Amino acid sequence: MNGADNIAQMKIRLRKSKTDQELQGQWIFPTQRSIEAIQFWIDKAKLGDGFLFRGISNAIDIANELNCSQINRIYKRLARNAKLPQETIEHISGYSMRVGAAQDLLKSGASMPTIMYRGGWSKTDTVMRYLEVANIN
Repeated sequence: MNGADNIAQMKIRLRKSKTDQELQGQWIFPTQRSIEAIQFWIDKAKLGDGFLFRGISNAIDIANELNCSQINRIYKRLARNAKLPQETIEHISGYSMRVGAAQDLLKSGASMPTIMYRGGWSKTDTVMRYLEVANIN
């Protein structure tokens, strides 16, 4: 995928996920802002095929994939750089962005079906665990 002509047409095939027990996969259509960031990453990392999200070593070597332990370390490093309290940093995980996105959708007035669809949840009780702690004031 190269060039501005492809930006408006981008779609990503998510082959499998935790909530996709039958391994049906799904198409994801990123926002324009996400598309621009993805295109920037593809160009700078010189990706031609394979996984979109990949690990980067301290020596700036790009790995073939990104694993969940790397994601946790990235989020915690970002939190330390933002000078968040250590107690907050200890509770950050790979799910933090997903939970935060669900809470942001709730605060913006999104319906439960919309939140569930955007987060890929199939059970309302799972979503409710994440939303019950949201401060909607």
